[in-house]
Amino acid sequence: VQAMADEHAARNLLRVSTHTSPRGEVVVEVQDTGVGMKPEVLSRLFEPFFTTRSNSMGMGMPVSHAIVTSLGGTLRAESQPGMGTLITITLPVD
Repeated sequence: VQAMADEHAARNLLRVSTHTSPRGEVVVEVQDTGVGMKPEVLSRLFEPFFTTRSNSMGMGMPVSHAIVTSLGGTLRAESQPGMGTLITITLPVD
């Protein structure tokens, strides 16, 4: 939500969806229509203490990644500048 501009509130979209993968895994997707990330930012997204925000410690995504991977899952991010970001969490059922 922080990545979506207030002046475009009528066009902003935050979509959270869940489904089961063909292999039976739980998939959670979070997609926004925010500013997106440049490749150099995206490549460091899960790096502890990396942030582009002055009021952030840069620990949210690294901690989330650590939790998901400790459960045997994956957390990935896709982003295009000016188009938004898609975060996908995949967790095994067992």
